[in-house]
Amino acid sequence: MVECRSTPQMCVLGPMPPRTPGRSDAQVPSDASRGESKYGRIPFVYFYQDHVKDDATFGLLDIEIAQRLSVRDLLHRRWLSERSRLQRETASRG
Repeated sequence: MVECRSTPQMCVLGPMPPRTPGRSDAQVPSDASRGESKYGRIPFVYFYQDHVKDDATFGLLDIEIAQRLSVRDLLHRRWLSERSRLQRETASRG
């Protein structure tokens, strides 16, 4: 076993991309009635040994991420949004 490190990666989550014949079909949520889904892609992640600066020990390519928000999470977000709107309205009146 070898200890390795990697640099932090960031992924912006957005709407699901359309599926095309030339693109592999990732395992992403497809049933909209089960909650909102978000999608993101990290093109690569490389891992390096501590004493080797320039050569990657191994790497992962095309990492796809799909996240499903539950109905409970969606309702909580909407409740927070509505509460914030009402607080702004109350503050602007008084």
